Amino acid sequence: MDDLCKFLSFLNSFSGQGKRLFFISFRSFSTNIQTMIHRFRENICANLREIQQCLL
Repeated sequence: MDDLCKFLSFLNSFSGQGKRLFFISFRSFSTNIQTMIHRFRENICANLREIQQCLL
């Protein structure tokens, strides 16, 4: 909890522009992660279907 407070005060120490840049980059980072997970899941599903066809 203490680390979180330190982190938040660190964020507050940014200027308005710095804070905005941080949040924009964080948002795009999390979007990239979601896209990667989505693609990864699609690949796994495709591979599972191929494996099932081989087994049939």
